[in-house]
Amino acid sequence: MVGKRVRRFWVVLKILGARLPTLRIFPIMILKLDVILGAGINLTFIFWQPQVATWGYSHFQAKISLREILA
Repeated sequence: MVGKRVRRFWVVLKILGARLPTLRIFPIMILKLDVILGAGINLTFIFWQPQVATWGYSHFQAKISLREILA
């Protein structure tokens, strides 16, 4: 169940990540996804600042991979 949820969130994140520069409301969208999927608050503030958005994206990618391995 958790694995499925994480995978679905990962797909959404990939789609959003591809259009990262054009999304002004991105942090709010992530916050909503956080609430819906219970993904964790740290993701929200990583993406809050555009200059660290790419770092946040790759950092989250690593966390997701780890979670999927452990699931």
